[in-house]
Amino acid sequence: MAVTFAVTLSILEAAFAHGFEKLLIQDSEGEDETLQSMLQTILVGRGFLVAALIFFSASWIAHLFSIPDATFAYQLLALVPLIRGFAHLDVKRVQRELRFAPDLGVQLLSQLVGVVVAASYAWVSGNYWAMLWGILAQVTVQTVLTHVVAVRRFRLGWRQEYTRRVLGFSWPLMLNGLVLILSSQGDRLLVGARLSVADLAIYSAAAMLLTAGLMFLAKVAGELSLPWLSAVKHDKDRYLRRHSVVGAAVATASVAVFGPLAVIGMDITRLIFGARYGGPDALVAWLALAMGLRFFRVWPIVTAMSFGDTRNLMVSNLVRGLGVFGAYFLIISGAGLVGVAAAAAIAEGLATFVAFFRLRRVARGMLAPSGFWLVFVAVSFAASMAVALMVDAQAARIAYTVSVVPVSLGVMLWFEPRLLGIFRRGG
Repeated sequence: MAVTFAVTLSILEAAFAHGFEKLLIQDSEGEDETLQSMLQTILVGRGFLVAALIFFSASWIAHLFSIPDATFAYQLLALVPLIRGFAHLDVKRVQRELRFAPDLGVQLLSQLVGVVVAASYAWVSGNYWAMLWGILAQVTVQTVLTHVVAVRRFRLGWRQEYTRRVLGFSWPLMLNGLVLILSSQGDRLLVGARLSVADLAIYSAAAMLLTAGLMFLAKVAGELSLPWLSAVKHDKDRYLRRHSVVGAAVATASVAVFGPLAVIGMDITRLIFGARYGGPDALVAWLALAMGLRFFRVWPIVTAMSFGDTRNLMVSNLVRGLGVFGAYFLIISGAGLVGVAAAAAIAEGLATFVAFFRLRRVARGMLAPSGFWLVFVAVSFAASMAVALMVDAQAARIAYTVSVVPVSLGVMLWFEPRLLGIFRRGG
């Protein structure tokens, strides 16, 4: 039941994703206070709209998951987007100067508070309300802290001249949000509606560790890479050098993190959640492959976004959303949770291919070094899946898992020896 809160919130907030913080970072006039105040105004309006949708849909959502007694909890969940709408965008604007510490501090402290509140309530009550209070605590602290660390005053405003620019940058991201509902949450909706809430709990427990890793890595990679690439987008030589470094780092992190999790991820899930939440090893293996490919896709997405192209994300996620239809047919054919995970992995592979293919057409020459890293990621994940699905000996599985990280780092430094130095010097 707690998982349904996160699913509901993710779906409705993704439906109105805007990417305004990315516009502040990428746009040549991102320092303009009028543009920032305009984006703040839209953000507040979005918060009220999503809150209203959640509040008035609470009863329907509760019945969809066959838990009508949770209607009031879903109504309280509407406070989350409302509070988040008043967050100060200044914490994102300063990333134009490669100042990441304010946002990092806000994120870490608010997440810590949310975990403490949720864990404390769970310890006392032992019910799903712990998730709700944890989410509310996290978003409240996060919003307050964005104002504490802000340099500028919080202002609302509007400037008609910026309307076309904001819409041009944001509409693909908003449309992508609708696609994201299908692609990222469709599998959970299918499992909860077509199988059972118990199956949803097992599926979500298996995906939770992987999703947490993906969200953290994608956030770090995206927020570091976008301003770093955008700053030199008019200097081709420096851009290509930085682009190569980003590709090497993203490819290595994808393999080093999700390769081992494909092999031992279910063991970790059982250790954390207990045997009741354990599923077949193949479930986590396919999910790890899906998450790894999704993270690798950060490279072409950030590259496109550094030039103001937000359509690559939309198009690739549209392809990714096709996995939901594959998951549906696998469910009705009896493939169960493993079939849902396999469909997600196949869809992520197609989406990654489309993202690179489209970028090659839009920005010729910007992916000169990509061939090697594409092969590296493909071979590495093929090896991890082979071990996860075909090797039963625990010693061999552990040996493979331990070797993946040093081997991946070794490959990265061998083919991109300037990487550490480039990061230290700032390009």
